[in-house]
Amino acid sequence: MNTSPSLPPDLHQWAGRHLPGLNGAAVADASWPRGDSRIWRITTASATAFVKMYPSPAAFGREQRGCEQAARVLAEGQAPRVIAANEALLAITLTGLPGQVVRGLHLSHQCLEPSRRGWRTGPRWPRRTR
Repeated sequence: MNTSPSLPPDLHQWAGRHLPGLNGAAVADASWPRGDSRIWRITTASATAFVKMYPSPAAFGREQRGCEQAARVLAEGQAPRVIAANEALLAITLTGLPGQVVRGLHLSHQCLEPSRRGWRTGPRWPRRTR
């Protein structure tokens, strides 16, 4: 988990090239409560973005590919967009989305049933064999 609400200097310099108004922005720690989570929420006068650092090249690549794929198939405003990515820093800057994080939110079985039905009736993908 990130212990500092401010960006490290090298990350700040890189992010500043992609986020206008970063120097006057509000920066808050948005990391998950685990050791390797390093996420900052940046709020400027005109936008909210997230700067994320990854613990390994594999995690960085997985996130970058996942975000790019989601942006291609989901409507505008339904997936974060990659503003910039830096493989050397293992960092990605993403647009923010409206709403709130739902991790840990208790949902009733009735609320989940339409999703379960869609999952069961959705396209069938071939199973991987080893």
